[in-house]
Amino acid sequence: MPRLLSLLIFVVLVLPVPAAPPFDQPFAELKLTDGRVLKNARLKSFNSSSVFVRCDDGFLQVPYSAFPAEMQSQLARARAAAAADNPPPPPASQMPPPAAPMYRPAPPRPTIMLRPSAEELTRLELAKNKANEWAKNHFHSDALMLSTNVRIDSFDLRFSAPRLLSNRALIYLVQGICRRACTDLTTGNALDPQETVFSVTIEIDSMGAANVVDSSEGPGDQSEPHKQELAAWAAEQKQSRDETKTRRQREAMAGYEARQAESEAAANGNTADLSPGMTQDQVQALWGPPASRRSSHLATLSKDQWTYINKTRDENGHLRNVIVTFVNGQVTSWGPNEEPLPVEMP
Repeated sequence: MPRLLSLLIFVVLVLPVPAAPPFDQPFAELKLTDGRVLKNARLKSFNSSSVFVRCDDGFLQVPYSAFPAEMQSQLARARAAAAADNPPPPPASQMPPPAAPMYRPAPPRPTIMLRPSAEELTRLELAKNKANEWAKNHFHSDALMLSTNVRIDSFDLRFSAPRLLSNRALIYLVQGICRRACTDLTTGNALDPQETVFSVTIEIDSMGAANVVDSSEGPGDQSEPHKQELAAWAAEQKQSRDETKTRRQREAMAGYEARQAESEAAANGNTADLSPGMTQDQVQALWGPPASRRSSHLATLSKDQWTYINKTRDENGHLRNVIVTFVNGQVTSWGPNEEPLPVEMP
């Protein structure tokens, strides 16, 4: 027994205890107290509560208590050295105020203007035309059909430029404003002008056809200054309509009077242009061919009468025919009361 005890003392005191490898070398196998085994582990950095370890499993954060007992003394020294190199920050009351950051304006970004292609310009025009067609039908034609007691006197549409909403499909958004000035046909009074803001979503298919897929609308600006602006617009539109109506009435009256003068001149037949002694060819060149002709032939003379329809008017303004009498081929007389020649019986 004493010999066995002496052998144990020799082993403890004389034989060296295997030490953990230095931290700057990798561990082929690092067995942790929680059961994990890290392959090719290398201790990278130390903080107050854990160690960052790189191994085959990646970059891990391992607490000090998870390392084996033979590494605790080395870890304690490494932990103390790390604390000395990174002292804790002073209390907030002792910290100097942070310096104000220096403002440096960012350089202006260059503006890049992209010119749309010819195909895109065509699609934009299609979208705007479709929005215009939809707005006219919706705010004008449909409104008249829904209300038969209201007359739309003025109608104004304004559109924004179409905006592409999706690059996957050719879908465009067009926004606009519609103004209307109306009159109540029952009372004849002008109604308050209305303003509506709207948006139309338009899709252009593969065949180049534009279709409305969605729309929305709502009242415009309801502020008092804007209402006054709308009222001024309605008054200006009414004045323009009245001036246009007056001008058209004057033009229509001038045209009517000109036609009446021409009719009077044609009805009077310009009989002053006739003169005795004119030949039949001269009369026909002046008035054209007659409506009817009658002839009478005697031994020494021949008498002809030509009848023209509605060539003069009587004192009451009624249209009358004119009979021109020729003797031996020359004009001798004319008028509505010329005695007609007797009808020659065979």
